[in-house]
Amino acid sequence: MSVHCNIFNHQGENYEIVSEINSSVFMESNGGINQKILGMYVHNLKANRVVQQHNKLIILKEIEDAIIAD
Repeated sequence: MSVHCNIFNHQGENYEIVSEINSSVFMESNGGINQKILGMYVHNLKANRVVQQHNKLIILKEIEDAIIAD
């Protein structure tokens, strides 16, 4: 059995990488990112953070701290 999970550390917080997508997918004619469409995409993936690196958008979901119950 193999478990594969990509972890991304951003500003001291750990995130699961949900998706990586070329930023041109969300590009408007003026060269900017269509924030509304990107937001709907992120919401659909149940993610909560986007980081842009080079020409890619990395869609992330925050990894919550575990609570250990006695």
